[in-house]
Amino acid sequence: MKIVGIHGIRCYRPDPPLEAARYLETKWRQALEDNPVLKWPVRSIDFSISYYAHLLVQQGRQSDTDLDDAALQLLTELLAPWTPDAAGIQGRAMVLLRLAAARLAGKHGLEERTVWRFIRQFAAEVSYYLEGREGFTPRDTIIDATAKAIDKADIVIAHSLGTVIAYEALHRHRVAVPLLITLGSPLAIPAIVSRLKPPVINGRGRKPPSVKRWINLADCGDYIAIPINETDSINAVFDGIDEHNDSIRIGIFRSHGIEGYLRHPVLGRAVAT
Repeated sequence: MKIVGIHGIRCYRPDPPLEAARYLETKWRQALEDNPVLKWPVRSIDFSISYYAHLLVQQGRQSDTDLDDAALQLLTELLAPWTPDAAGIQGRAMVLLRLAAARLAGKHGLEERTVWRFIRQFAAEVSYYLEGREGFTPRDTIIDATAKAIDKADIVIAHSLGTVIAYEALHRHRVAVPLLITLGSPLAIPAIVSRLKPPVINGRGRKPPSVKRWINLADCGDYIAIPINETDSINAVFDGIDEHNDSIRIGIFRSHGIEGYLRHPVLGRAVAT
């Protein structure tokens, strides 16, 4: 059996890409070994990570602090449902965004500072993937490399931004994949949907034709994957999802973490079938 993982944001390591990929592979494999449902030896499977974080580095580091105009625009769209009315609020737009992040954090019982830092880094990395900077757009390079990595895979497990990459790579290259599992996917966020390639038609996306089965899992507190409105839920926006479960719990303070997803029995059952 061949399983390929496609990581999400905040996975850059200042090592050569192959070493960084092996580091993530070890973490993912250990989490799968801890899954109570998977009885077969995980160490015996052909498991690898499609690593791309080094292509999202700007000026020698991942950009998670200073946001340029494109990243700020995406951040504004991401936080739009939580942004208060500007009436009576003095200051720049960043003040409103900070208040929006505080509202989001409060809903999920999280520390505002943590949510603010995470959502900024999410916007920075996703924006750079989608639009690039200074004449370089990593999107095509990442999509092509991902398609090559998942060739002949029995199962593809994609997380966070990795689910967007998997979706676009599978649509472009039509690599046959018996089972696609997306975890903590932001695919249905309006700010992401509007930028997908191929573009959605009449507001709806579809399962890549080369994917036989698509399972989507999300922690009920994963604010990257769970929309405010049910009409924006991933199974309400995308046709062809064979199984959708957004009510699992992987941890209050790690609701978007990959290791919690990989250890969850629902994920184990999906992989084992």
